[in-house]
Amino acid sequence: MDRTRRTFREGLLAGIVITISFVLLGSAAGLVRTHPGHLAQENETTAIWTLKNIFSAQEQFRDSAVVDADGDRRGEYGFFGEMSGGAALRTTGIRIPVSVLGREFRSVDVAGTVWHSGYFFRVFLAARGGHGVVEWGAPLAGWPERDVTDEWDMPVDADLAELYWCCYAWPEQYGESGRRTFFINQAGHIRAVDDARYSGEDGPSAGAAFSTGVRDGIIGDSRDLLTGKEANPWKILRQPRRP
Repeated sequence: MDRTRRTFREGLLAGIVITISFVLLGSAAGLVRTHPGHLAQENETTAIWTLKNIFSAQEQFRDSAVVDADGDRRGEYGFFGEMSGGAALRTTGIRIPVSVLGREFRSVDVAGTVWHSGYFFRVFLAARGGHGVVEWGAPLAGWPERDVTDEWDMPVDADLAELYWCCYAWPEQYGESGRRTFFINQAGHIRAVDDARYSGEDGPSAGAAFSTGVRDGIIGDSRDLLTGKEANPWKILRQPRRP
């Protein structure tokens, strides 16, 4: 009987030790998963692949020619709302019959931005002179020397919109939801910069990743390691693994 009780106690103790070990291991794994650095890395990877999806959507949207403001049978690039079916096309007033971008891009705020997985995204199309315009047809504010008048409330230029667009993605909170800011345009290459200025509502200007062209423009040189108009070097990324 004593041997049976002793065996039972030893078995029970061993079971308790094993259970506690699994609990501790599970807690440690949870800490790894929720560590800010790990979360930031996951968000950055998701942002990169989201930009690749945006690039594919832009190509499909242009090739479909659902927006052809000048009637030359050459399609134009689109805004988030147009490509996702969340807003009417700027030329016809109707929504795209089949969306080419996810539903999360239907929620565009007044600054032309969309939040997704810890990052903000903003797409620019070209107005007259190559100036970048956001979703609601007005250039993004932020250049103090610019006189914001009706002249700046520009529509998208049909000819330039057949050729140029760009998109930025930056962290909701620098250092926690991500560190790097990303850029892509019609060339399809993703570039990145680690700049604490880009966080929350303070995203890059239209021309931030370009070294030439008008200051808030999206037409210019954006090659690897060139210093952009906001004095930071943008580097082309290698192909990341899927999240």
